[in-house]
Amino acid sequence: MKCSTRSCLSLSCKPVITLACGTTLQADGPTLLHSLSPIGHYSECRNGYCGACKTTKLSGDVKYLKTPMAFLKPGEILPCCCQATTNIKLDLHLSGSASSAATSGEIIDEPS
Repeated sequence: MKCSTRSCLSLSCKPVITLACGTTLQADGPTLLHSLSPIGHYSECRNGYCGACKTTKLSGDVKYLKTPMAFLKPGEILPCCCQATTNIKLDLHLSGSASSAATSGEIIDEPS
């Protein structure tokens, strides 16, 4: 959901990230990768050069904060240098170790 004011900090105005496994997170960080940190999504450079954080976007929109240098196929994104501008679905799955490492309040919903 889009907010009418730039200064709004309401969680209801921030995009929701849905993983392919059904887990949902709030897109509340400076980058999509920051928002994915509770699930332990890996990144090497955090600057769009290496491509280690590359993932497939199933739906939704992102905006890049800087032009990524890593090669991307159609549908792929680099979470380290973009932000979700709408609710987004990513082809990511929550592993058992990431699930137990997630901190309270960052994951909105995790399927049973």
